[in-house]
Amino acid sequence: MSSNKTHSLVTKLILGEGMKWLHAEMDKPSRELGMRHRVVRHGLLEVAFNYARYGKDGAMATLIHIIQDRLSTAQKRHLKKLLDGDENEEAYRLVIKNLTDVEMRILKELLKRQAEANRENDI
Repeated sequence: MSSNKTHSLVTKLILGEGMKWLHAEMDKPSRELGMRHRVVRHGLLEVAFNYARYGKDGAMATLIHIIQDRLSTAQKRHLKKLLDGDENEEAYRLVIKNLTDVEMRILKELLKRQAEANRENDI
């Protein structure tokens, strides 16, 4: 699982503001639920709520948080498979399988936004 510090750093790199408070609020249930906290505040409904509460950047920060958590879990599963000696193409597909089509489109959009910002800074 990504730490609040990591969530905030990635959000700051992409959006210009870390929104540490938002990430802390999303992960607050982890104190009682542990890893199962992701059943709360870690879905597309939360993205919509945070859009209504905090605007576009709040929704984007929520998506970034969810994607980071999913990637972190997928990487751990992938590493476990590799360490168990089952290194093949199926292990690589597991990483991608954990991202839904919507999340993949969002990730591509985030990367596109970052590339555009980098080009503007180079001018």
